[in-house]
Amino acid sequence: MTTSPDREGIRRQVEARVAQEEAARQGTDQDEEKYHGFFARLDLSQFDTGRFLDEEPPPLNWVLADSLLAGVVGYVAGAQGTGKSRFLLQIGAAVATGDEAFLGEALRPARRGKVLAVFCEEDRRVLWRRIRRMFRAFCPRQAESDGNRVVLLPHPAEADFRANFIAIPAAGQDLRLIEVARSDAQPSRNFFELLNLAKSIPDLALIILDPQSRLFGQNENDNSAATTFCALLERLAQETGAAVLCCAHTTKGGAKKKDGSMDLQAALHQDAMRGASGFSAAARWQLNLVSLPGKTARAEGVDSKAGDGQYLAGKVCKANDAPMGETFYLRRDHDGTLRHIEPERSEEDKALEAQLVERIVAEVRRREAEGEPALTIKTLGDVFPARWKEDIPGATKAAVRAAASAAILDGGLFEVRRRGGNGSIHGYLCTSMNAGQSAPAQLRMVENAGQNAGQEMPDSTGQKTPSGINTPSLQKKNAGQQKCRTEAPSGTQPIEITVPDSRTASPSKEGENACPAFPLIDSLNARTQEEVRS
Repeated sequence: MTTSPDREGIRRQVEARVAQEEAARQGTDQDEEKYHGFFARLDLSQFDTGRFLDEEPPPLNWVLADSLLAGVVGYVAGAQGTGKSRFLLQIGAAVATGDEAFLGEALRPARRGKVLAVFCEEDRRVLWRRIRRMFRAFCPRQAESDGNRVVLLPHPAEADFRANFIAIPAAGQDLRLIEVARSDAQPSRNFFELLNLAKSIPDLALIILDPQSRLFGQNENDNSAATTFCALLERLAQETGAAVLCCAHTTKGGAKKKDGSMDLQAALHQDAMRGASGFSAAARWQLNLVSLPGKTARAEGVDSKAGDGQYLAGKVCKANDAPMGETFYLRRDHDGTLRHIEPERSEEDKALEAQLVERIVAEVRRREAEGEPALTIKTLGDVFPARWKEDIPGATKAAVRAAASAAILDGGLFEVRRRGGNGSIHGYLCTSMNAGQSAPAQLRMVENAGQNAGQEMPDSTGQKTPSGINTPSLQKKNAGQQKCRTEAPSGTQPIEITVPDSRTASPSKEGENACPAFPLIDSLNARTQEEVRS
């Protein structure tokens, strides 16, 4: 009597044989790893937290400046057809060359290194054209006359791009990194091959895997399989030292308001990512990308004539080791490349700013003439909207602060900054460097506000706060500023007068600071303090 072959047993034997071959190639004992897991191999003497207190930690190794760390897993998420693959291509080009042109001010490469990009849905013909158009759009060849002929010289970034960017078209291939048998997810042979390939690339900074669905290959809502998949990506990142970016999709129709219009904030939220929660929970970094309907783009002030899909919005909505980013905007050009742009300002915004600048400059000039205490930008936003709102309806806190910043940029005002006795920095507005230089009473006011750390002084709401508090400034808002040092009155520290290089794109949103925030100075007159409390 013949019996049917044990197909499952044969399959397990084949899998065991493949695992042994992989272990031999990697120089590891796969069977030992099977029976002795992570915790069994730990040497607890290496995990004494006292060392964390005794020694300075090593510096962080960024791939994207102050955003994406090396050795972590991140996602770029968006709906189908948004432009995620093109954006990932541009991120890869920026890291491969160290050139900021590919991403503009949206993201900045922190280093130059090798990039391995696997495009699972693209064939060679499409990827070839896409890469060529993208690179020539941002890094065109430069023409130079050589006697009677014109010579096209390569862009300076081209040599690095050629040497560092590895793009693999893999359409039509089975690329699943995990296999599931009897509800148990395990790494596939593809994973070990990818790991070995990546480890063979020196100075690898970034691995791009596009899209995740082709590499996962399971039910996207299976949290158990998602956890195993993310653990493999983490292993890939840790053993190579590179950041791993996966391309994922967002939910369908989950970012709409009741009237059917787009809810942009919901679309840019971490929870918009589709599939098991294990994906977004395991990621250390996530950027959402949204294609904007024309109505939304116009409402956001991106372009008053915007059409559907012409612009994209993006935001780093999760960054465990860095601050979350601000919303940025991209324009989709005719060749598909995505260019970072600053939203335009309407004529109404410009007129409002001009009104507020005129009122602010007049107030600063009046205070100088009458010997009243100087104002900080923060105080302006806290106090004066209530005074001006009747004749300037748009005089919100954010608009007033943004107008003060614009006045500094245009040279109508100067912001004089000085370090007080407790080390914190205070700033006040004046109409000229000479006015700031010849204001000993105001300097004494700032200096006295910082004396005797531990005392309390009123903040912008009239509450008491310790005078030693050093409120943080928004360094990104003030990037590229120039500082002019002037002579201070005898016995005081030098004054720094800050002159910005460029205007911010648009007034900051309500509640955000357009310029560095400083504690409210305690020598404001009684009327000002009373208005702050109210």
